[in-house]
Amino acid sequence: AIALAPHDEALYSNRSAANARLGRWAAALEDGKRAISLRPGWGKAYSRAGLAALSGGDEEGAYWYFANGLRREPQSPELAKGREGAIAALCSASTARHKRR
Repeated sequence: AIALAPHDEALYSNRSAANARLGRWAAALEDGKRAISLRPGWGKAYSRAGLAALSGGDEEGAYWYFANGLRREPQSPELAKGREGAIAALCSASTARHKRR
């Protein structure tokens, strides 16, 4: 379907969700980012990318996607919940990149 409609953000968003369900975080993130590039004001695309980033271990990236999605859709409970999850993950991250002092 994407080959027939390469500019349809919903197709990338849906494929991002399917990849996320399969645990393919990098592919899910790429599709989420593509959906964002095609429709920058669509909060769902940011949510898809945020979930993929968070599940793939990029807490900072996830926060960025959720926060920027909320800038476009401030009333979205999905984006707000995702942002809170990213903040919690950042606060508890124990990697060298995120080591708390």
